[in-house]
Amino acid sequence: RRRVYRRSERSTYAFSGMVWCTCGSKMHGGTHGQDRAQSYRCKDGKEKGTHDGGYVAESLIDDAVRGWLREHEARVRAEIRAGIERRPRRVGTDPTADLKRQLADIANRQVILAEQRLTMGMPQAAYETLRDRYAAQAVALEQELRTTEVQQSAPLRVLPVLLERWNDLTVEERREYLRSLIARIEVTPGRPRARVEIVPHES
Repeated sequence: RRRVYRRSERSTYAFSGMVWCTCGSKMHGGTHGQDRAQSYRCKDGKEKGTHDGGYVAESLIDDAVRGWLREHEARVRAEIRAGIERRPRRVGTDPTADLKRQLADIANRQVILAEQRLTMGMPQAAYETLRDRYAAQAVALEQELRTTEVQQSAPLRVLPVLLERWNDLTVEERREYLRSLIARIEVTPGRPRARVEIVPHES
């Protein structure tokens, strides 16, 4: 199914929307410097003068991300070989628990609505309005639940694709895969090289 990409997803820069300076400002992709190489520049550093520099080459981020992916895959495979289960989330932090609770609540409301229609003579128009509202809410929650469950299992599905097909994927595809694994990329600008830290989603 054709997907409509947001503005940042249509960007020709592979890590657009994911790169942040340690000063707290977003870094935007562009061609900077005398060689006009693709790089990311700190927005506040440039526009507000909060600090000097504020640039990092995209090639440096690319190397850091691919290195992190290889290390992450090695850890995942080692855990599988050793038969170690992934550490469970702490009670109350499972993002699917609340969604499942909301779905159960919607299902209960649908049952009550049907009973009210039969026993209380609820007007047809009011019944249909509530019926359609609950159905729409259930569909939205089910979609969100599926998306969340996919993100939870992302390492096992996404890592092989990224590592084996890195150069074959489009920029948008690569970025979408990376977002399922990486929360943000934090950069400390500096010379001769900036420092790049990969921040994964909490597990």
